[in-house]
Amino acid sequence: MRLGYFVASYGGIFVVLGLAMPMPTRFQVAAGGNDPVPESAPRCFALAYAQTPSEDFPAHVRLEWPIVYKWNLPVPDSNWYRIVAEPSRVETGWWHVAGPDSVDFVAWHHGPLFRIPVRGGQGHGVFRGAPSFVAAMVEPAIPVGVIPEACDESINAVPGV
Repeated sequence: MRLGYFVASYGGIFVVLGLAMPMPTRFQVAAGGNDPVPESAPRCFALAYAQTPSEDFPAHVRLEWPIVYKWNLPVPDSNWYRIVAEPSRVETGWWHVAGPDSVDFVAWHHGPLFRIPVRGGQGHGVFRGAPSFVAAMVEPAIPVGVIPEACDESINAVPGV
């Protein structure tokens, strides 16, 4: 009888915590990615979304090479670089090499984390944190089409650039 109360009590606590505790969401980092060569030319991409975009979902991004900061997540001592996104809530975001053929970027500090292929194709994004374990399990990925484009002056119109 006491075992039943014990299991019921702690099982109930586990269920409540599973529904109430926020969960971080991230991508797995693929091995083999190299940091860009310093002073390389920026790379630009046009992005298209299956769902209605908002300011959280930039239409154009420019990946630049100055190291903004070093961070220990998701890879120890990884370099994060400057990104200019259009439209964006802030002037810059961050990106890093995620593998031999893809990059991860965040257009602004509360925006979703996107993984895009550098040669174009289909990428995806996730919101960086879920309100609960259940939401993290059922939250759909954000599909994004990626088209490499020439870096022209149009993206330089972003304020602060």
